[in-house]
Amino acid sequence: MKLQPVNTAATFTHVEPEFSAASMERTLLARLAADLGTPSWQEARDRGYDLQSADGRLVIEAKFGLKGARDLRSAMLQLAQTVSATPRIERALLVAALPKMGVARATEEWAQLERLFRPNLMKRLGIVAVTRDGELVQPSDATGRRVAYAARPILGGLREQPRALGHHAPTPKFFAVWSALLDAWLFREGSLRIGQIMKRAGCSHPTVTAALSRLDERREVERRTSRSAELRAFPGASFAEATSLADGLRKPIAFVDGTGKPPDAEGLLRRLARMRPPGVAVGGVAAARKYDRNFDLVGLPRLDVTAPRGQREWVHVLDPALRAARKDERAAVLVVSEPLTPMQRESTSRELPLVGPSETLLDLQDLRLGEQAMSLVTALRERKR
Repeated sequence: MKLQPVNTAATFTHVEPEFSAASMERTLLARLAADLGTPSWQEARDRGYDLQSADGRLVIEAKFGLKGARDLRSAMLQLAQTVSATPRIERALLVAALPKMGVARATEEWAQLERLFRPNLMKRLGIVAVTRDGELVQPSDATGRRVAYAARPILGGLREQPRALGHHAPTPKFFAVWSALLDAWLFREGSLRIGQIMKRAGCSHPTVTAALSRLDERREVERRTSRSAELRAFPGASFAEATSLADGLRKPIAFVDGTGKPPDAEGLLRRLARMRPPGVAVGGVAAARKYDRNFDLVGLPRLDVTAPRGQREWVHVLDPALRAARKDERAAVLVVSEPLTPMQRESTSRELPLVGPSETLLDLQDLRLGEQAMSLVTALRERKR
């Protein structure tokens, strides 16, 4: 894996008139490709990252839309999933602007990732990030320093323009479209017609069109015709947004056992299967095990379900001892969220319906099961349907 000497004379002064995350990512990637040696680098967006070395052993993903810790974790989850599924990759670097984070917080998040991922996977990951008050390069070896040197002129200028990376907040309808497209990508369905997206997301034609435009700006969607669309790869930027905004989008309510007894999520799941409340679908670890029989987790840490807004009466029938958790209570035995889309999957007359895999991934992220979420993405993409 050879890197060409960095071109120390190179400067980058041109910035596209519309200062956006997408335009700045393109600027950075052009700089990296030039300074790290061309033609030894090539675009590889269809493979889940932006650049790769000629031998495919080193890859780079650029992110400018990261707003905080959850965005950073989600971006690293996406990169880790790609690395796990591609044995030839020896190092995958996330090159990121973190204008709202300090270097101490970014370093702390990196340390948490080291505890989240297995060592043999973590040693293949790296980060080059400029924060509002410093720079994080991990691991700080020759490769990391070379990439940091090439990226610094672009990333460093963002400290004085953190607001420029802002984007109007996405709506719940945007994430309904995103969820429908992600489920289709995970199941390898190919392109969806606009009418199919409208039906699955429960959205109008103008709403779907606006959502596709936003995804297109991030280079996350492929549109071979104006009447259809599909995701290019796992949508890292949008997944980061979804995880960071999940509480506001899904409005979850956590329940605990008011008697103080140890949580019994498995028992609640069996009772829920007998009750089958209308509109209720199972998510989280229980759904992940249905999607992937080899899902790597022992026990059921909590029961995650979705239910339409306002439908919570069945909770007290399920177990009269359940009560809404207070903010200082973490050990929720049941979490009920509003669904992103009206679609439910894998439903039979004898089984509870499942939420889509995109919402299952959000549940796993909330449970801090990042590596399991990554493995589920790989399993779904490899499953024969």
